[in-house]
Amino acid sequence: MWVCGGEIVAAPNSQVAHMWRTGSAKTAVRYKRVGDTTKNRARAMYAWTGEFSKKLDDFPMFADRKKTEGDNWFGNMSNFQQVKSRLNGCHSYAWYLRRFKNVYEDAGLLPKEIFMIKEESSGLCLRYQGGAGTSSTGSGAVTLDACDKDNHRLYWHRGNRNPTDGKCCSGLRAWNTDQCLTGSKADATATTAVCTLSGDSREQQWNLLETGQLSRGSTCLRHGGNPNTFHHEPCSSTSHKGARWTRQAVHMPIETVLYEKAQREHPDDFTKVNSFLRTLDKQSQ
Repeated sequence: MWVCGGEIVAAPNSQVAHMWRTGSAKTAVRYKRVGDTTKNRARAMYAWTGEFSKKLDDFPMFADRKKTEGDNWFGNMSNFQQVKSRLNGCHSYAWYLRRFKNVYEDAGLLPKEIFMIKEESSGLCLRYQGGAGTSSTGSGAVTLDACDKDNHRLYWHRGNRNPTDGKCCSGLRAWNTDQCLTGSKADATATTAVCTLSGDSREQQWNLLETGQLSRGSTCLRHGGNPNTFHHEPCSSTSHKGARWTRQAVHMPIETVLYEKAQREHPDDFTKVNSFLRTLDKQSQ
């Protein structure tokens, strides 16, 4: 709707209800799933995101289908092109990302760089234990593992807006997931939670400093002696001054490469939306 000239507006008096499946007869599903939902999701991506559909290769549920069924496993897409032609003048997906800059740029979903985080004393890297995509439980675990530049679960990037100025960034997000580092718990495990894009969550305000400290304010994260344990300590403590983390395999991810490429090659598509964003910035000041 957005890229082809429409808008989605708020209905202040609307009401939304959520019903959770509890296992009781009252909340049981009363419909049957029809069709191939993974294929349908892929078709939507290939139809409306253009070059950004390359991101599907970063998610096993799609990449595995492509590997076993071939490049065109999602079927014929000509009907989508007919819709675009009829609507006459749809913007690119990069335009949509720019239109919602406050989410995609300012909250870190289009990171300038992704990187592994290596703990120097062990030689191991910080690894998010979940898979690509959204967490089914809303949380996750973090351990140390052998550094591997080809393993996406070892990559992190800056995420969440800085609550003081609304710009990026105030936390550390596991790449291609909805999870941000929250630190260690009482049992010495390190955890993640669904990223708070506004940056308001104090427990997600982690930063990798140039000094090599992984800090949240005056508190730093230290490796606890085995790959599954971590501790919080004052960054100024004698024991923590020896703890050092470094960024490894730093590079720009494909989504940001494509985003910047689109703006360079098709500047006219962004003229009006950039003017709109400048107006918003002036109003916020």
